Amino acid sequence: AAATKQTTKTKQQQQRHLTPKAQSIQHQMEDVQRTMQDLQEIVVGPIIQGVFMHRYRDSNYHIRTMCIQSLSHMSIQRPDIFITNKYLKYFGWMLNDK
Repeated sequence: AAATKQTTKTKQQQQRHLTPKAQSIQHQMEDVQRTMQDLQEIVVGPIIQGVFMHRYRDSNYHIRTMCIQSLSHMSIQRPDIFITNKYLKYFGWMLNDK
């Protein structure tokens, strides 16, 4: 909580030194970042959950292969999203053939 207050205080101090145009651009950038995060949660989450939650343990190895290939490609394209415990666990589960 203290770190958040300090960060907020630092941002406020930085904004005081910005021109109105720079403040406007900074607000627009923050809005775009929030929109991107919202879209990722809305789009990426349900797709991954809908596909991988039902197919990553499929008895057909071709389906498991396609799942791991797709997740690999997505991890390369967006490591900031997919190289987290939330998604890395699927690699282990798909490679664990019981």
